[in-house]
Amino acid sequence: MNKEFITEKEGIALIILYSIGTSSVIVTAVGAQNDLWISIILATLIMIPIGLVYSKLNTMFPNKDLFDILNLAWGKFWGKIILILYLWYLVNICIFVLKDLSEFFRLTVGPETPMTIPMMSGMIVAAIAIKKGIAVLGRMASFLLLPILILIALDNISLLPNVNIHNVQPVLYNGWGPVLKGVLNTISFPLGEIIAFIVIFQGLNNEKKAVQKTYIKGILATGIVLLISSSITILVIGPSVANTYYFPAYVATTRINVGNFMQSIEIILAFMFTIGGFTNFTVLLLCSTKGIGKFFGIDDYKSIVVPIGLFVLNLSLFMSKSTREFYRFTAEIWPYYAFPFQIVFPIITLILAKFKLRKKQTQKILE
Repeated sequence: MNKEFITEKEGIALIILYSIGTSSVIVTAVGAQNDLWISIILATLIMIPIGLVYSKLNTMFPNKDLFDILNLAWGKFWGKIILILYLWYLVNICIFVLKDLSEFFRLTVGPETPMTIPMMSGMIVAAIAIKKGIAVLGRMASFLLLPILILIALDNISLLPNVNIHNVQPVLYNGWGPVLKGVLNTISFPLGEIIAFIVIFQGLNNEKKAVQKTYIKGILATGIVLLISSSITILVIGPSVANTYYFPAYVATTRINVGNFMQSIEIILAFMFTIGGFTNFTVLLLCSTKGIGKFFGIDDYKSIVVPIGLFVLNLSLFMSKSTREFYRFTAEIWPYYAFPFQIVFPIITLILAKFKLRKKQTQKILE
């Protein structure tokens, strides 16, 4: 099987589009209320060393993805167990992203359209992109990143006349509790979800500095975009209103009215969300497919992408019974569920990997 390569620039673009995908309309850390901006800053700072852990795993094991690394670090038995857990985690995020995309379409564009239609459409397009290879997805992300960032800037600038500074005052009025919960929420979604890139960055230039730069620049850029977009949303509609909507950033954007020539700009936000959400879902489906292929010993993971996509689609429909319950789970339970996969397991894996490598080096010296 031919190896697929992506450049550092494409890797950074993928991380940014992937991370700001569904979070472009779902305001992260909204539970921190008017102190949301503090939560995002702290979460970004915490994720920088975690990103270095991810990059270290990639550079310690050149040409190996996350699933290979788990097997090497944890051993065959425990490696399989952790691999299965990671597969379930990745499939869960796939389901959430597909659910978000379909709900956004249903609530804003086609309220009478069956959810199966947008879900099936997203799955088919993602499967085609995976068939083309990660290199094509990387080039697409690199090409679309600048236009998307310009559109985000335009959206935020257009909202400035509606800003009310009192919506973020007083600072720390509710103490550090909501802020820390907001930090955990921001890490679990979307910053910590870049754990998926350990799977696809085996095709990135494995030079240590290049891999580190890709992760760190991606995290910092994402943190800045989240900070600006989420803060302006809160400044415009307030934390109490933001808490009552599934897509508060979209609600804020509907208030843009600059004269008679800039109205209904929420269409632009819908476009950004579609592109970002598509990138997010495609990367996650790719990782899930590769992991399932590794587990069953299938070398050509592309041959099973359609069955895996249909499996995810069916699970998404099964979990779509109650939208309110779905969003309550993602806001209150998911951060604690995701924490081991995003923080704990990678750190333990790195420690085990270093220990095993040193043990091998010692044995070679003794021999």
